[in-house]
Amino acid sequence: MKIFISHINQESNLALVLKEWIESSFVGQCEVFVSSDQDDIPAGSKWLEEIDRALSEAVALIVICSPISLSRPWINFETGCGWIKRVPIIPICHSGQEKAFLPSPISMFQALELNDQGFIDSLLSSLAKHLKITKIPRIDKESMRQELLMTFSGIQDKQTKSGNQ
Repeated sequence: MKIFISHINQESNLALVLKEWIESSFVGQCEVFVSSDQDDIPAGSKWLEEIDRALSEAVALIVICSPISLSRPWINFETGCGWIKRVPIIPICHSGQEKAFLPSPISMFQALELNDQGFIDSLLSSLAKHLKITKIPRIDKESMRQELLMTFSGIQDKQTKSGNQ
C-alpha cells in the first residue's frame, strides 16, 4: 500500500523525513511516494506518469501545507487528483499555516499541525487506520519530533532568507 506525500520543492526535506519515519514505523506494511526522491522517480522516468501511478495506488495522501505551498498549482492539482480518486487526504500545516485557516477545499479535510504536541500520535494513528493496521507501532516519537522540527526550522530559515532578498 502506498502513501503519497504532496509537497513543493522547497519543502522536499520535510517530505523526505516524513517518508523515512513513516516507512520505518510501518516496516513492510507501506511504501511512501515522494516525487523529489530519486528512488521514486529515477532519471529517465516519465515523471507525470509516475505521479499518476502513485496517486492511483495511494491509500492516503499527505499534503504538506504552508502559506507558500498552498499558493502553488501542483499542491492543489495533486490534492484534487486525490479527491477525485477518493483517497483520504491529510493536510499537515507548518510555517505559520494553521489548520483553522486552510483555504477551501483543503479545509474540508481533518488537518494536523506539525507543532502540535500530539502531532505524531495523530499522524500515526490516522495512517494506521487508512492502512487497516490495528496496532500503532512503538517508535521513538521524541526522536521523530525532534528531527521533524529541526527540518521544519531549516525550511523556515530558507524562506526567511529568500524573503529578505
